[in-house]
Amino acid sequence: MKRLRVITWPLRIALVATVGAAALVSASGWRATHFDAMPAMAVPTIVRGKTELGAYRPALVSELDRAVDADPFHPERRRPQIRYELPGSTPAEMPVATVPVAEPIELIGTVVANGGRSFAMCQTSAGPQIVHVGDKFAGHTLKSVEQGSAVFVSPEGKVMNVRVKKTGS
Repeated sequence: MKRLRVITWPLRIALVATVGAAALVSASGWRATHFDAMPAMAVPTIVRGKTELGAYRPALVSELDRAVDADPFHPERRRPQIRYELPGSTPAEMPVATVPVAEPIELIGTVVANGGRSFAMCQTSAGPQIVHVGDKFAGHTLKSVEQGSAVFVSPEGKVMNVRVKKTGS
């Protein structure tokens, strides 16, 4: 009589591969759940200076917690007066904005037309120029044109109404 062999060589290879895969999964699972200790690091010292409006200063933990808890997309939310910085970082110097010096404008004449095609003829030391509503001229922005006058807004937001000089004056 012939004996049946239950364990054949392909079955042996499959058993070895299964045991190897189980060992690999166990080792990977153990490494994923056990963490190494974090190395100790020195905390940088923070030198606090005088804070001015618009200046940088280190953020306090309570302020950051309050900011994170608040809704950052709420329509009534506004930018803080003082910028935050991370501890140990140095603030970048803010560039000083230079406002162009606006020279006086002399209004030579105006043309009032339908459909927003109105313009003003202005003159400065650079010479005469046609200025349409919304254009910048001599550091000012032309806001509106009326018959015999034009309204300019300076870079500082000052409204200036310039009138055409009368002939002979």
